[in-house]
Amino acid sequence: MRPHRFDSIQYDFSQLANQLTFDELMAQLPEILTRDLNDNLCVCNSIAKKRVIQAMYEGAGSMAQIREACMAGDGTGCCKLQLKHLLDAIQKIDKSNP
Repeated sequence: MRPHRFDSIQYDFSQLANQLTFDELMAQLPEILTRDLNDNLCVCNSIAKKRVIQAMYEGAGSMAQIREACMAGDGTGCCKLQLKHLLDAIQKIDKSNP
């Protein structure tokens, strides 16, 4: 698989689950990112958006970690922009919680 421009994103979400419950995280995400949670975000591997957010909540803070945790972004890469938006949004939430 060739490198993608978002592959260099690396956030540390290792403590996120200690700061917030999954429901609290979901409540703080922008509404547009929480639409259609049970629909596939990664079409190639049939990975639902909610599963991707769960992987991030459990510590996946990079494209490589997301691929490892749930296989999203492991196909054509058409979902990588959506993954980036989720990573960025969760990073903002993570920074705002001590």
